[in-house]
Amino acid sequence: MKIREKKYEDIRETVLLGNIFWDETYRGIVDDEFLDNMPNTVEERVLKQQTKYKNDEYKDIYNFVMEDNGKIIGVTSSEKSRDEDYPNSGEVGSLYLLKEYQGKGLGKELLNYAVNKLKELGYNDYIIGCLDGNPTNEFYKHMGGKLYKKVYRKIGDKDYLENYYHFEMR
Repeated sequence: MKIREKKYEDIRETVLLGNIFWDETYRGIVDDEFLDNMPNTVEERVLKQQTKYKNDEYKDIYNFVMEDNGKIIGVTSSEKSRDEDYPNSGEVGSLYLLKEYQGKGLGKELLNYAVNKLKELGYNDYIIGCLDGNPTNEFYKHMGGKLYKKVYRKIGDKDYLENYYHFEMR
């Protein structure tokens, strides 16, 4: 397995994988209609990410991919916290791993990679959000996360409860 910085050339593959990640993770949690319509928005999401890359809008967000023999199997990101409760903290903005690779320690490896980037940036703690009902909530608790708030997040036309965890760096 190899973890590296996401490149412009990875955008299409990671957007397509995003559909798989969301379907594997959120089917039964998020409205099926929203998940079923995600393939219809691929080109729009690819163009949006390409534009952000070209306009250097990701300069303060560090996006990474995990590969298995050149195939992207996971993604994560590190950035400054967007949460007003923790304005001086880091944030792991995403952490997705294909289901067939879960339960093998790779999620922990991917999370640690993102956290190490936050350490390099000078952060002593970080936060991460996870939709309520997602089994990954247990992973975050196991990794030392302390639930500090629950907020509603709009996905499609509906609001879903999202749990936020705070972690101290070790």
